[in-house]
Amino acid sequence: MSHLSRELFIAETYALLADERRTEISVSTILDACAAKKGSLYHFFPNGKDELILAVVEDMHQRAGGHIQSCIDKSKTTGHAVQRHVVDIAKTIEAKGPSKCVPISTVAIVFGSDNEEVRVACNDALDSFAQLYESKLKADGLSQQEARNLSKFIATSIEGAFVLSRSMRSSLPLRNAAKHLRSIVDDYLAPR
Repeated sequence: MSHLSRELFIAETYALLADERRTEISVSTILDACAAKKGSLYHFFPNGKDELILAVVEDMHQRAGGHIQSCIDKSKTTGHAVQRHVVDIAKTIEAKGPSKCVPISTVAIVFGSDNEEVRVACNDALDSFAQLYESKLKADGLSQQEARNLSKFIATSIEGAFVLSRSMRSSLPLRNAAKHLRSIVDDYLAPR
């Protein structure tokens, strides 16, 4: 068990989720990926698979939220920040080898139908992504309601394009979303 860690279980479970050919992820699949025995999963995650999936969602939430904030911090405009974030997701889909990017909604669909806690965690993650854009849009001068509505549209559009790109095994939906979302945001923020 010396090579095993909480982080290894999270990383291997994430890799299983990223595998587009996989339709089910069981405890035995996770144990095989980690080269672990059943007891070791419960050593790190006493509540088993459900607790592990929640940890994976939290890890995804932190990484994606950090990336969105980085894009906001590095961009001159909110439209450019949205475009940068979506293009970066597209680049991961275009990269050779196994996918390294998973939409949060995939986890919600695969595990959330049987686990309310996972569904809520996925929903909270998506809400927090929208809130990052909402804060920036309010700083750009939009009212609270306008910023909230536009940020929800941005977050759901990105997630939808992400799911479609994964389904099609093509970055085209994401690349189109990047271009159109930037245009929409820039138009929305243009002086009237």
